[in-house]
Amino acid sequence: MAPEPDGPWDPGGLGGLGGLGRRPESFDGAALDYDAFRPPYPREVVEVVVCASALHWLAPGVRLAKPAEALRPGGRLVIVHVHHVGGGTPGLIEDTQPIYVAWGLSDAPYEPPSASELAPMYPELDRMAEYGPVQRHRLEIPLALTTATYVGWLRTDSLVLGLHPEEREGFLHDIAVLINSRYDGRVSRNFVYEVIAARRT
Repeated sequence: MAPEPDGPWDPGGLGGLGGLGRRPESFDGAALDYDAFRPPYPREVVEVVVCASALHWLAPGVRLAKPAEALRPGGRLVIVHVHHVGGGTPGLIEDTQPIYVAWGLSDAPYEPPSASELAPMYPELDRMAEYGPVQRHRLEIPLALTTATYVGWLRTDSLVLGLHPEEREGFLHDIAVLINSRYDGRVSRNFVYEVIAARRT
């Protein structure tokens, strides 16, 4: 790995968001009940279902229906989805694309949309009788990142995690070299955090 200005990844460098990548049981007083994810699922007893940056991985036919089964009337479904949007350090996205292609993470250069071009996530939620009025809020957050925090963030990305470990380290090494050599070890990226809340009818 190329030299990193701040040493090991500091989650605080992501504006406090780095903690979201930790295992739930690593937080004081938290426990993860794996049996809750196995059938039979509870029905109409759950107060809140929260799904952060994961709902899009689930099959459309169940990802909203299953929470509706578990939620009690008046309970809440809360969804957090993170959008990659344009902005940030000029040239960074374009410069990283050949690295993504070289390591098989992309077939063609990627250009993120602007925040104003984003379509609402999960529009089917508005049409489901199981849920009441849907509230949507968006926050555009620019993040200043060092090489270490940028690479640390990429380590939590599902696309990068899908690489073989040796390939993953090679990809991250190339990204680190790029940021250190062309951007003096400091860049910024823009993200839109979309928070969706709906009440169980």
